[in-house]
Amino acid sequence: MDVIIVGGGISALVAAVELARNGRRVTIYELRGRDWLGGQCRDAFGGIFFVDSPEQRRLGIRDSFELAWQDWQGYAEFGPGSEHQQAWARRYIERCVPDVREWLVGRGLGFLPVANWAERARDGRGNRLPRFHLLWGCGPALVSALVSEAESLEG
Repeated sequence: MDVIIVGGGISALVAAVELARNGRRVTIYELRGRDWLGGQCRDAFGGIFFVDSPEQRRLGIRDSFELAWQDWQGYAEFGPGSEHQQAWARRYIERCVPDVREWLVGRGLGFLPVANWAERARDGRGNRLPRFHLLWGCGPALVSALVSEAESLEG
């Protein structure tokens, strides 16, 4: 075994799939058993924050990194010593569509053809545009797709 992942939440499934796709042998140890793979995502609504997505563009919503970064900063209330958190947030906003959305679409997952509101802006905090994108089949569809892919890669 090359890699052992302790805990079987959605991050563990994503990591296992990526590692296996890159030739590593992976084992996930989940205390609650294989039926718990995906963790709380199994019951989640499946919404994901995207900026300047195809769904937004189709609806005429003009989003940008600059606007999303301003909104994120207003909600996050970054303080001293938050350089790593800020760097992660900036990178996510810059790369969420090609790195997350397209990765999911490449696994046969799709999104409802709308963008929704979450953390709607109020008093300078939250999103000024709808950025919450729902997976068809919600969290259970994501878990099912990743468990299937992980099982197909088991050696």
